[in-house]
Amino acid sequence: MCLMIDKPLMKKVFIVLLTVLIPLSGFAGGRNSRVSNLVYEFSQADGVNVVQMGSIATSVMKRIISSSVDRNDPEELALLEAIKGVKRFTVIEYGDCDENTRNRLVRRLGRALPDEDVLMDIKDSGQQSMRLYGVVSDDGKTLKDFVLHSPEGSALICLFGTISLDGISKFIEER
Repeated sequence: MCLMIDKPLMKKVFIVLLTVLIPLSGFAGGRNSRVSNLVYEFSQADGVNVVQMGSIATSVMKRIISSSVDRNDPEELALLEAIKGVKRFTVIEYGDCDENTRNRLVRRLGRALPDEDVLMDIKDSGQQSMRLYGVVSDDGKTLKDFVLHSPEGSALICLFGTISLDGISKFIEER
């Protein structure tokens, strides 16, 4: 059985779907898409250095790491288990940009990374700070979208995907 739909009706359906889905797509990614959009915007600024690996490059990198892991080393196996759910990553260093750009980036990151997702806030005696963000799963076994931000160090590291907290625990135990 073949269903025939005329072209004008198909165009209308397509436009309605796009009108509904495009605004929703910004909310679907949450922190991931907000940070990614911000990184893309600021990557054009002078003095901002960005390294990004998409899903294909990250997959290849994980295969390379996996093939070079000593299967008899529990520490290396635990690290491999911890990162197997990472889909892509981004590193941004913005220490060489002008002060205005740096301040704007820090403010915008503060809005993009909600306080309820702060896992840890670290400050040393020299007033350097580092905030770690992520969402722990209900069962406490995985961490989704790990973000480390150091405003004074002018650095942001994002691991998008899931990280096994069991793998991290095993890695720490082996050290």
